[in-house]
Amino acid sequence: MRTRNPLYIMAKPPPEQQALIAALPRNDPARGPHLLHVTLVSLFDLHHAPPDWLPRTIAALDSFEGAAFPLGFDRIENRKAVTLRTRDPLAQARAFQQRLVHHLIAHDAPFTLGTTPEPHVTINYHGDRLRAQKMAPIGWTVDEIILMESVVGKTIHVEHGLSLLRLFRFEPIPVQIEKNGREHPVRLASEGQLRRSAQQTGICRQETLGHAWDGMCRAATCCDTPIL
Repeated sequence: MRTRNPLYIMAKPPPEQQALIAALPRNDPARGPHLLHVTLVSLFDLHHAPPDWLPRTIAALDSFEGAAFPLGFDRIENRKAVTLRTRDPLAQARAFQQRLVHHLIAHDAPFTLGTTPEPHVTINYHGDRLRAQKMAPIGWTVDEIILMESVVGKTIHVEHGLSLLRLFRFEPIPVQIEKNGREHPVRLASEGQLRRSAQQTGICRQETLGHAWDGMCRAATCCDTPIL
């Protein structure tokens, strides 16, 4: 059998959600809950890649900045493997995947697979041929992404880097538009408007932001205002 060590960028559910998923009757108990994950981007087979590909990928990801986004699943479907899915479009997750791929391309990161799968969690790689079913929603906020090597056939994950994502909380200033002496309802400001208002007033506060690739941590800023 050909050795395969595919490299992915993935998100893993927190311990509480891991436990909920592991308790599902259709979950494979032979695989530990720490292996549960959502693949965001498939990169390349690390076992057969040139030696400089991993450092180049790490370097590209070191400069990536992205915002945290929600993930949630409310269905169990058998598609060769048993997976958690949703009919929700997961717009924020898909936009994050697109932005991540564009960043990798712009920073000359190597990849031969380059796929951005529909977000899902595989809970049984053998499949069970059962019908799709609804389930109580399981969700979390993805606030970190992991560069992970999967050693196929040995149920082993080898972490090569981790990046924390931004968790912004904006406090926008209410705006009333007056025309001909009449007040109009406040319109919802766009993210760009909120960012500009925050820069002008200094009320942009960051909960968490940073990077940690290969043990390197750097302070970061939100709206050019450092958070100490």
